[in-house]
Amino acid sequence: MLSRRANLYVTEACFGPRDVGRLLGFGPALVLEITGETEPCKRMDQVRVGLKEALALGWCGGITCRVVHEGTIRLGHKVFFVL
Repeated sequence: MLSRRANLYVTEACFGPRDVGRLLGFGPALVLEITGETEPCKRMDQVRVGLKEALALGWCGGITCRVVHEGTIRLGHKVFFVL
């Protein structure tokens, strides 16, 4: 069972400090700027004991972003770095 508190969940992606300021494109229009690392909260341990600590390593808790260009996204849209 997948339990995750996230606005968007992207698989097969790794992010780190070097990505702050980079732009992510979603589908044909949505563009987000990576602003930092998401800090896992204590609620993660309600899902599984030790999960908060595990997610705190190496940006595993995810990223925070700001909207640069609004757009609609759909399940299956490709995610890519905007050059």
